[in-house]
Amino acid sequence: MFVPTIALVISLLIPAQIAGVSECDDAHIIGARGSGQTNYGDQVGAVVAGTAMSIRQTGRTVAAHPLEYPAISISDSFGLVLLNGDYGRSVKAGVDSLLSDLDALREECPLTQIVLIGYSQGSQVIKTAMEGRRLSTVSLPSC
Repeated sequence: MFVPTIALVISLLIPAQIAGVSECDDAHIIGARGSGQTNYGDQVGAVVAGTAMSIRQTGRTVAAHPLEYPAISISDSFGLVLLNGDYGRSVKAGVDSLLSDLDALREECPLTQIVLIGYSQGSQVIKTAMEGRRLSTVSLPSC
């Protein structure tokens, strides 16, 4: 299933379980690029930069990284990846990568606020990974 190209921001408020973690940032941004893009992709990269700047302006620290997953292109295959299962496998790889990243962040930095930003296929990865989870969320309008 193809998700419309939108930017989605979800903020996960991680409960404080371990006090005194000092090397962790106040916030951590994970950016999930769209189909066929590299690194953050143009859309996610712009939102990550703006979000990080806004967080820093409040005096808080922030780190960011792009989600590692295939983000397979739909247009390069003329849409055939939607039929042959490659797109679904790309989304699944993204979901697995995101959940792994979230588990690692929760373990290492339980007080850090996590911000997820996705575009197109990256939005679908985030939505799929977060389905059924109780979260505190904030959605921004499309960019």
